[in-house]
Amino acid sequence: MLSWIRSLGVSGCLVLALGACGDGGNDDDDGGNGGGGGGTGAFTAEVDGVDWAASDNTISAQVVAAVPGAYTIVGTDVLSGSDVAGITLTLYNVRGLGTYPLGTFPTVVGGIATYAEAIGGSSVAWVTQYTGAAGTVTLTALTPTRIAGTFSYTAEDPGTGGVREITNGQFDLPLTSSGTLPTLPDNAGSRLTGTFGGTAYNAAMVAVTQSGASGFSVTSFNGTYSASILLDGITAAGTYPVSLASPTRIIAVNATTGASPRPSWGTGAGTSGSVTITSISATRVQGTYTGTLQPTASTPGAGALSVSGTFDVGLP
Repeated sequence: MLSWIRSLGVSGCLVLALGACGDGGNDDDDGGNGGGGGGTGAFTAEVDGVDWAASDNTISAQVVAAVPGAYTIVGTDVLSGSDVAGITLTLYNVRGLGTYPLGTFPTVVGGIATYAEAIGGSSVAWVTQYTGAAGTVTLTALTPTRIAGTFSYTAEDPGTGGVREITNGQFDLPLTSSGTLPTLPDNAGSRLTGTFGGTAYNAAMVAVTQSGASGFSVTSFNGTYSASILLDGITAAGTYPVSLASPTRIIAVNATTGASPRPSWGTGAGTSGSVTITSISATRVQGTYTGTLQPTASTPGAGALSVSGTFDVGLP
């Protein structure tokens, strides 16, 4: 799973962005649409408030043939001589027009973005962190020959912690494809979002750990929290109250930052809530959850945590 993140999202895309390469389809399932032709060729943004614009012969917008629903957009601003600054956008699990979060793994509907500079012989790269909320790309046009939209994000240098704010981004570009937009399998791409104690949660990673006749179980994280839903023996739509007894039905949340012991909730006495499955098939489960979670025995002083949210998860 991670090999093509490295090749497209970080290492490979930085090479493309800084190497001045030549020219060469979320839940909004409206399919590819939005104008004909090959786009205007515009790829611009502001970097910490300073104008950035990709030079024409460095821009590439492509369908990633090996990964259904994946797209890359790359461009380089030639500053002077050999000094360049590049932006790369990588999206996955794209089903049509809509807004896609940045800072996610390929299991999630979303993508990652980078900003990189090569100045005076030194190169530095800033990358969206896996928070599930490092920025957004909004696709406004998508056809086999054109991709257009807007974007903004915060990228971080992993070595120093320094950041670059990319704002007011826009693109309207010819799209290199096989002549058709890729069709995604129904189980491609997941989402798990919510509010935990008043804090918004958007999963950067979603993994299914149980499905089929034994029920449904999913885990997720975004760098601040991890969140899991476990429903033993559930194979049909309906509302299922939280239960710590057999059959086990749990909503669990763990803090992933801060001093140890880090708070965790969901199995303490007095925990209440429910999970509503609105749709379930062999390939996808959708629904909502809500609850008041009491802290586990290992973190009794954490206090109760109110949670609510939605999920739309592809099943293996």
